[in-house]
Amino acid sequence: MSSEAESDARKKRGERLEGDARVAASVLRAHLAWAAERWADIPAALRPHLDEAALSLLREPPAGYGATISFRDLVRIDRAIAAAAGGDAEQVYEALGRSSARVNLAGLSHGYDPEQPHRLFQSMDVLHRTFQDFGRSHYERTGPRAGRIRIEHYEEYSPVFCLGGRGYYAEALRTLEMPGPVVVEEVACQCSGDPACVFELSW
Repeated sequence: MSSEAESDARKKRGERLEGDARVAASVLRAHLAWAAERWADIPAALRPHLDEAALSLLREPPAGYGATISFRDLVRIDRAIAAAAGGDAEQVYEALGRSSARVNLAGLSHGYDPEQPHRLFQSMDVLHRTFQDFGRSHYERTGPRAGRIRIEHYEEYSPVFCLGGRGYYAEALRTLEMPGPVVVEEVACQCSGDPACVFELSW
């Protein structure tokens, strides 16, 4: 699919945010780390785009093991960051995903190991529940340097989160110092009515 066709397809994506889905507060803190590289006062920068309840999360992000925020608030804050940053919002969402990988996968060993990506993404089948309380992730090895991630049963979903996921997986591969080229494509999406979000990865 061409980039222009992909863009048209994304414009048709829907989202569902009215449930009680929650994500780890560490995801928000990683996104705020990206924002902190651009604004000394993040709440002030995002104030035109958020209500007071959301701004309070920026002033005092929940901390500690097991701390969470609503999925809805994460999407709202990501949209506010993109609006304040200007330019292509989709690129910002991917950048936030990359920041999340850098922060939350900082302990990964470095150095080229062709099996490490497979081990990492297989572990995410379990770690998925550490970062969010909804949905299920499944990894399938499709080649020596290729794999497929299938994410399904999302009670809530948003293309903002899917674009962040693409950035997250790509940055995870770069963190592992894969020789590349790193390619991550979302070939199916629940936001478009598909039964699952499917990411094809190669490195």
